[in-house]
Formats: sequence, C-alpha cells, structure tokens
Amino acid sequence: MSALRRGLHKWHTACQRTDRLVERTEVVVVRLRGQQRRDVWRRHTRQLGTRRVGWSELVTDGDERGHVIRTRARTEDRVYRALPANAMRRLGDALVLWLADVSPAQDDQGGAMLESPDGRHNRRWAERKLRRARSRTTRPLVTVADIYRALGHGCRLCHDCHTPILAGCRIDGRWVNRARAFCGAPCKMRWRRRKRAATQRGPESIHANQ
Repeated sequence: MSALRRGLHKWHTACQRTDRLVERTEVVVVRLRGQQRRDVWRRHTRQLGTRRVGWSELVTDGDERGHVIRTRARTEDRVYRALPANAMRRLGDALVLWLADVSPAQDDQGGAMLESPDGRHNRRWAERKLRRARSRTTRPLVTVADIYRALGHGCRLCHDCHTPILAGCRIDGRWVNRARAFCGAPCKMRWRRRKRAATQRGPESIHANQ
C-alpha cells in the first residue's frame, strides 16, 4: 500500500489540494443468496476530497470470525447474488488482475485465456484502454477498481447480468463486436425466459386488477 500512498500524495500535490486524508475500517458479514455460510471481511477506505479508494480482506482467524458472527444478526448481513462464470467474465477478471499485478488463484481459468492464441491481442487491447484512461485524468489509476472501470469504460453491459461486454477483444478466435447484447448464451436464454414469463403474467395481472 506504500505505492498507493505515494500515488495519492503525488496527485494531491499536483492538484494543489488541501483536503485531509480520511481512513476508515469496518467489519462486514457477507453471504451469498441461498447459502447459509457467512464470511467476515474487513473493509478499508481511504478518502481524499471526493476521491475514495477501498479494499477488503477476508478474516481468516477463527476466533475473530466466530465472535463477529455471534454478535451480528443475519438481518445485518450483506447479501449478494452469485453470478455464473462465463468466458467474458473470466477474461475481464484475468485482464484486471494482470494489469494490477495481482496473482490469480491456482485454479483460475482466466489466466489460461491470456496464454491462448487470443491472449496477446487481448492484453494489448487492455493496455491501450488503461493508457487512454490514464491520459484523461491526473490521479493515479492503480487499484483493481480503477482498472476495472477503465476497461469497462464505453462498453455495453450484458442485458441480463450487467457484465461489461469487452468489444474489441477476441474469445475463442471470434471478435467481440459492439452490437453484442449478452456476454454469453446462458444470459441470453435466461433473459428470454424472464421476458416470456413477464409477458405471460401481464394479461393475468391486468385482469386481476380489473
């Protein structure tokens, strides 16, 4: 985090800001929708003026985790929906981790995508996107969240899961064009089923209201 501190200080000095650096830490309990397991995360935030950066670390100490879970009601948990893995999301995650110089998990499939025949093209695409993003601002873009926003800038979102569609990349030898509306076939099928169900409920709900 020393690099982040130096980057924030450089940006703070260049902009001649006089804001005070505010640091906060909070403990949150997270679980996935439909699952009973509860994980404890320690959330760190640093704010300088209107600029805010944050990161989280998983609490692995058994005693600390048990104490937090016993003292927190389940109604206070942050509940997230697990998104299904697909090639678009794996590629985006792999590019973000590669640019942020973060080591992926051993069983990470996205890293293998960067070593595929399309990997060199996709890495050069990501470098160009990040270089353009850095040219538009004077503040440092060093965090995973910054890089994620830089790669997703100008990209359409999947109609179903809202994953950024990385137009200009190549997946399995095929170009990802700007007209693409879904990140994968499962999202397209799920979106169509939801639309069909909503259409079928429409006349019934209107009749019931009448």
